[in-house]
Amino acid sequence: NRKFWSEFTIKAKGQKLLIEEPGWAMILHTNAVFAMIINQAKGYIPVWLGRKNPQEHQLIQSHFPDVEIILTGKKWLFKKFYAVIIAFLKFIKILLFKDILGFHYKGVKYGDIVYDTYLSENKVATIKKIDFKIFKIISKCIFRHIKIKNILQSGNYAGILVSHQQTISGGVMLRSALCYGYQGYLHTGHHKSSLQCFRNLEEITYPYKP
Repeated sequence: NRKFWSEFTIKAKGQKLLIEEPGWAMILHTNAVFAMIINQAKGYIPVWLGRKNPQEHQLIQSHFPDVEIILTGKKWLFKKFYAVIIAFLKFIKILLFKDILGFHYKGVKYGDIVYDTYLSENKVATIKKIDFKIFKIISKCIFRHIKIKNILQSGNYAGILVSHQQTISGGVMLRSALCYGYQGYLHTGHHKSSLQCFRNLEEITYPYKP
């Protein structure tokens, strides 16, 4: 892998492309391919979000040896506390009005991501009762939004690259970036992949109604 990727030279025009944390090896590889394509076309320097995992870092660096990796495991206690407080207020509103899909933060709709995440995590077909698990998912969404905003605004970023738009890790990252004026790149598929570029939140559509 290192030998193959060493044939490519990273273009450096100043702006950066923030890439989601590695998941499956196949997704990481596809993200790396599209990151290189974007780099060659736009000159955006790949920057990877990561965890404190040496093996994960080695896998990322097998694609980009000198890549910058930003650890997302840092504990931002104040921001986590803020996210929990806001999430609790949002949760109370959902309890009163029974409207999960209406949940939004900073003008960004996240209700569909909350709904889908609940179904996925609990392996159910629908939500019969609004419970405390909804509150936890809302907290994660808000904290993810805050974290991505802070990372993007701390450096010279042009946009982000994710592999999913209906998960907390990818979907919130995509919408948070678009909310603050950054470009959002989404790749879909694995063996046959395509790349979409979003420039505003209005371009994101949810095709299914829970």
